[in-house]
Amino acid sequence: MESKHVFYRRYMDDIIVLSSSRWKLRKAIKIVNQHFEKLQLKQHPDKTTIGRITNGFDFLGYQIGQEKITVSNRTFKNHIRRLSQLYEQKKHLPNWKMLLDDYRQHWLKWVYSGIPSSIINFDKESVESRLLLKST
Repeated sequence: MESKHVFYRRYMDDIIVLSSSRWKLRKAIKIVNQHFEKLQLKQHPDKTTIGRITNGFDFLGYQIGQEKITVSNRTFKNHIRRLSQLYEQKKHLPNWKMLLDDYRQHWLKWVYSGIPSSIINFDKESVESRLLLKST
């Protein structure tokens, strides 16, 4: 990919290819597809997106935008759903608050892993949701 002058990164089975032109992107996609074919892999249609970087995009649970990185809406909703499930499963235990807090702390550790906190932004709705959860 370096010879194609594109930005290419892979994490496990997630791949991102960024390019400065549609032509370079098409060549890179062709190469990725050829490798997938050799390995007998298929792209997941719901997880494959081609578009302008300026519109922002989701990758590995983050929404990557022009000047900021946030937790994607889907990731945040999944976190709230899992936190609610954990509450329902553990609310009868005397240490349920500690268990929920432990889960949230691990999730926040994941959010901030490898990304400087100065460029991570939570939108207003996310902050309000977190404040609401803290008060329970």
